[in-house]
Amino acid sequence: MPGPGRFEIIPIPGEPGGVALRRDGLYLCAEADGRVTLSREQIGAWEIFRLQLLDPVALPAGAAQGAEGEKSEAPRKTVRPLVIDRLWRGSDPFADFPAERYETDTQGWGSQHRYLTDAIDAFSPRVVVEIGVWKGASTMTMARRMKERSLDGVVIAVDTWLGSYDHWVSDEWRASLRFEHGYPALFGTFMANIVKSGLTEYVVPLPLDSINAAHVLRHFGIRADVIHIDGGHEYEAVSGDLQVWWELLKPGGVLIGDDYDRGGSWPGVRRAFDEFFNALGLFPFEHEGGKCRILKPA
Repeated sequence: MPGPGRFEIIPIPGEPGGVALRRDGLYLCAEADGRVTLSREQIGAWEIFRLQLLDPVALPAGAAQGAEGEKSEAPRKTVRPLVIDRLWRGSDPFADFPAERYETDTQGWGSQHRYLTDAIDAFSPRVVVEIGVWKGASTMTMARRMKERSLDGVVIAVDTWLGSYDHWVSDEWRASLRFEHGYPALFGTFMANIVKSGLTEYVVPLPLDSINAAHVLRHFGIRADVIHIDGGHEYEAVSGDLQVWWELLKPGGVLIGDDYDRGGSWPGVRRAFDEFFNALGLFPFEHEGGKCRILKPA
């Protein structure tokens, strides 16, 4: 939080009650992870504040609840618009998406695991990041619980939607990539699943590989309360994911790992997790049913 000092109030045209706060040539910014920084040279959605939030005493009596006898409006969502503004320059990728072109297919692995919903219930997250999304089943599990709890938050879904090496070498899973003219069409399946499930207001896709996605979020100051890693299964891939994403997890947040099984099919996953968290003094950690979870010290 910036230190005390005077700010210049800049009214925002077309935004009733909306202002930007400027000092020393920089604008005050409400980051997606809940921090407030003095860091932006231009005004975007993250830099617009409402006068009634700055001075609640000035509100007319009953304004927050509506007129007598009227039902209060649902809480206004703020986090997802901010993420859309940063990652997509304000253009929602779900807008006018032709979901009818794709069949609903929510096949996945461990997508209903209790660790996913436990994290939403325990942390009431503003930002969840999932690395390795496939068709979106576990994304929908977390987003649905956020919607049920009316949370002001978002799941950032990170994937190339090109498949991993095991999908390309297996005839069974290669077919799931649904090639069109030599290019996987899995992204369309994911997008349609989110649209048809009514969860677009809780999900933002980020079609990048894990490492580049982490650099993008770091650039925009986006840190996560909950991270679910379900990307590549080789030791090198998992080790790289842990290196970049642990840094972007807020202190006190939780990281969930998939395909962690001490006697299972992915020894590289187990080795990467064990080595990484042993070095941090956080081993052993909790694991159950093919997933593990580690709380980041506050």
